[in-house]
Amino acid sequence: LDVGVCTALCNLVLLNVESNMISVLPDVVQNLTRIESLLIGNNIISILPPSMFCMSSLSELGLSGNPLKSPPAELMKLPFPAPLNYLRQIHLAKQSGALDLTGFLLTAVPNVIQSLRN
Repeated sequence: LDVGVCTALCNLVLLNVESNMISVLPDVVQNLTRIESLLIGNNIISILPPSMFCMSSLSELGLSGNPLKSPPAELMKLPFPAPLNYLRQIHLAKQSGALDLTGFLLTAVPNVIQSLRN
């Protein structure tokens, strides 16, 4: 998804880009503040950008069929909006230096903490 495309489509309520070869969602996806349904399944996305938590209207997130590493697989089994709450915590940690992953039922410390180093 191109930066210009995301900016131009800021009024979208549904975006379906399933079954493509998308590998990265740009941070500007946060500009899709009115989006209610984001269907990005069956691509090659491995990491969701922490900025996705800004998508306050999002009520449906289709991710199946992606080789996700972050958020971790066990987190993706929790009810929505757990994945967005996780991304919110990662985003806040990058600003504050404090990471709170209480209640996410993780079985291991996520690799994302390596990206939080100064």
